[in-house]
Amino acid sequence: MQERVDNIRTLLRKEKLDALLVSSSVNIFYITGFDGLHSDEREGYLLITQKGLYLFASPLTAEGARKNARGVQVVELTRNTRLIPSLQKITDQEKLQTIGFEENLTYSEYARFKKLKGVKLKLVEELIERVRVDKDPDELASLKKACELTDQTFLH
Repeated sequence: MQERVDNIRTLLRKEKLDALLVSSSVNIFYITGFDGLHSDEREGYLLITQKGLYLFASPLTAEGARKNARGVQVVELTRNTRLIPSLQKITDQEKLQTIGFEENLTYSEYARFKKLKGVKLKLVEELIERVRVDKDPDELASLKKACELTDQTFLH
């Protein structure tokens, strides 16, 4: 997983981005290994910076994220801990100026993130997908095992 994060951070530098806001649950799973977010609903966001990984999640999913997401600081969103102020705190601490976002963000979400002070938002298309094209050793091993199981299925 760390290699994936390192590759994404390299792309962030090339794209002149200080961070990436990940909204796709599939991409959050790819980066963190946490599969507790429903793919049809926005239950969390992942902020990738050069210094950290921050998973913003509701109380319903935060506990599972703490147990299963690797290398991530989980920010549990409650009535007292809101998304935009929590993001603002991180952007201020890390001096983030340009944050990329995935194309699946809704207009309403975009308008909410525009409230971040001192931050420019920039649409990035398929940045994580570019990393996902190259398979790491774990992915290759899983693919090999899947092929072997498929072959065995057809033998019976």
